[in-house]
Amino acid sequence: MIKVNDKDMNFNGTVKELLIALNINQNSCVVLVNDDIVKRENLEDFYLKEGDHVEIVSFVGGG
Repeated sequence: MIKVNDKDMNFNGTVKELLIALNINQNSCVVLVNDDIVKRENLEDFYLKEGDHVEIVSFVGGG
């Protein structure tokens, strides 16, 4: 069980796999795990573990 934007979620895998599962474009967001930013080049290798707190902040354009 992990927390994603304050919601409990059963998930095993990498941050990249989580973004794919949530249909979020990895190029238009920033991911923090336990308050630390995960660099884009590490998304594929960063495995989430039980109790991790994930924050996904998406960029929104406007004008």
